[in-house]
Amino acid sequence: MILQPVGRGSGAGGSQELDAVCTAGDLVGRAVYVSGPKIGGAYQVRTVDIDSSLVEPSIAVGVIKSKPTSTSCIVHLIGPLSLPQFSGLSPGRRAFVGTSGKVLDAPPPEPASGQIRKLQRIGYVFADGTVMVNPEEPIEMRAA
Repeated sequence: MILQPVGRGSGAGGSQELDAVCTAGDLVGRAVYVSGPKIGGAYQVRTVDIDSSLVEPSIAVGVIKSKPTSTSCIVHLIGPLSLPQFSGLSPGRRAFVGTSGKVLDAPPPEPASGQIRKLQRIGYVFADGTVMVNPEEPIEMRAA
């Protein structure tokens, strides 16, 4: 699937964003995946859950930048993104998708015995409160 920005051009620093349909429970600052076809020209997205990634193909494509309404959002696909939700992340570290789609500055812990979890880098912590979003392909982590 090829994602093309919808209604958003290049932003500062070559950023790419798109308009999307989300759920009321999807939060700003969380990593999302494309969950369905376009509705009214906007992609459907959901928050990535690294522990249920085998149920749905939940590969993060970006981070929710804002929510104009409870069920619409702007997804930041690539480039620098500054959000209060990123404060406290350590500059110079890689950014990973954690549980409930939270962006972390360290890999999530290994899964419990017999479980599988996806490990995905979502970018690089550029400065306090800023992540250079650049999603990579995930790999599977299996408990020993």
